[in-house]
Amino acid sequence: MKSFQALMTCFLCLALPGWQLGNSQRPAGLLPTQFATQVLQGDRLLVVATAETVTLLGMGTAVVRLRVGERLAGEGPGAKEELLLLAHAREFHVGNKALLVLEPFGKGGRYRVRFRVDTREVNYLQKLEMCRLQVAIIEGAPPNRLVPATLELLTNSLVAPDKWTRNYALSELAWISNVHPEFLTASRLAELRSVALISPWPEVTDGVESVLAIMARRTEALRARAQQESSSL
Repeated sequence: MKSFQALMTCFLCLALPGWQLGNSQRPAGLLPTQFATQVLQGDRLLVVATAETVTLLGMGTAVVRLRVGERLAGEGPGAKEELLLLAHAREFHVGNKALLVLEPFGKGGRYRVRFRVDTREVNYLQKLEMCRLQVAIIEGAPPNRLVPATLELLTNSLVAPDKWTRNYALSELAWISNVHPEFLTASRLAELRSVALISPWPEVTDGVESVLAIMARRTEALRARAQQESSSL
């Protein structure tokens, strides 16, 4: 199963290559997904925007003026507003539209790209929809519903008609089983098992079995540790 290095190339390519922060801590108010923990945090801005001008500065850099079509998350320019982006030369061309994760760069309201998914990429619409769904949970669910709503989203995504969405859900469930196993309760695991039993897609069956195996090993390790501590008293 692909790691989250594949998540925003599994998210921004199933693939998004290249973004591991090495920090499994879930910031307060965020979902227990690798995407939310590593992408939707801090002062990052998530937008769909189109390049209107590209000005080359030399030394392989350019200033790009973007027109925001949709702001999904973060503080910054909203729909129909402009923002300035410092980017690599030839990274953007006039008319390019993309889903972007941006972060402030210096002063003056400029940004730089953290992650990007071009609208011409395969599965762009599925990636955009998954972004919207996770942001909607963050913005609409009370704190005690963040985890249940997230797990419901991932479980429901296992029956999605497109392979990217199913594989994304499996990647996140595998990450949760390793980083936040306490969220995968017995009832949630039973639900995942039920989905896998009737799934027509082998990758779903195999992916869920992998999650169940991780959880079983964890349970066995905890049991062995408890027995060892008890015998030493």
